[in-house]
Amino acid sequence: AFKIKDRVVVPGRGVKILVQKPDETVFSVNAGRPVDARISTLYYPRWKAEVNGLPEEVRIGNDGATLVAIPAKSSTARIWFQEPWFIVRAGHLSIGIWLFFILGGFALAAANSRKQE
Repeated sequence: AFKIKDRVVVPGRGVKILVQKPDETVFSVNAGRPVDARISTLYYPRWKAEVNGLPEEVRIGNDGATLVAIPAKSSTARIWFQEPWFIVRAGHLSIGIWLFFILGGFALAAANSRKQE
């Protein structure tokens, strides 16, 4: 999967990368024959894709890279990593706990300074 250095490869068709982030890639493809776009990201089931605004299946290539089917017409494709719901909730819980400790610490410090006066 690491031998091909191009971020997106669509055989026989022109490609323009519009957005490139670690967890998202958006690219446009010129019209041509229907092919699979090869995204230089190791396949993982949490990768999601849409082509021209419609959901598209993400598949694994022979080399472990991510593949997305591109139709014959000129298209815009987006592939992104979707965190599981429990990871997102854990992040929210973590922020809440940190805020509780920080605000609790300020409240204890304020109460302690009142006692010393």
